[in-house]
Amino acid sequence: MGRGQPILGRESREQPRWRSPEILTLVLLIAVATALRVVAIESFPIQLHNDEMSCLLEARPFLTEGQELFNTGWFDCPRLGFFLTSIPMQILGPTLFALRLSSAFLGVASLFAAYLLVRRLFGVRPAMLLLLFTAPFHWHLHYSRAGFHYMQAGALTVVALWLFVTAVDRRSPLVFGFAGVAAGIACQTYYAAWLLPVILIAWSVARWLSDRGEGSIALRGLVV
Repeated sequence: MGRGQPILGRESREQPRWRSPEILTLVLLIAVATALRVVAIESFPIQLHNDEMSCLLEARPFLTEGQELFNTGWFDCPRLGFFLTSIPMQILGPTLFALRLSSAFLGVASLFAAYLLVRRLFGVRPAMLLLLFTAPFHWHLHYSRAGFHYMQAGALTVVALWLFVTAVDRRSPLVFGFAGVAAGIACQTYYAAWLLPVILIAWSVARWLSDRGEGSIALRGLVV
């Protein structure tokens, strides 16, 4: 086995090379998506939702005292999600801007991770179309600008999926491990992420039905 070769064999899916036009377009779209999510974030949405206030109240104790991460808080939601909400507040203070900034950051991160996932599965053009339509999509925009913890589950779920598919392609136990960490954190943020194991199992089984070799690697990767 040559140096740098993946432990479980060669990469199974040839990936398109990164070229300057793609990189420039990607940077431009991500910049536009960031502006749409950050500009005047403390003013729009105009209404401060009661769920935002609850997330703020759950996040504030992390600023002044130690909290048990792996427990439940408001509405029996995992407390780790509120810790992620508190990170910008630890830098900028317990303000509405800082509260909503965590959602904006994770919203942009979910777009980038989704781009990488679709690029790996289907190529550059479908990935660009995904970014072009999702960046200004009103549903994604709203949850990226509100101080809820819902965007955490979506972003980390997409990251975990991208890492898992990458691990299958590269036959890399290390990347499988990273995918497992991302999936575990996702499941500790919000209930919706609990569907992630079902998605991973379904994708692995479907992969096994179409390609026994890759499917077997995917199924073994679930154990990691």
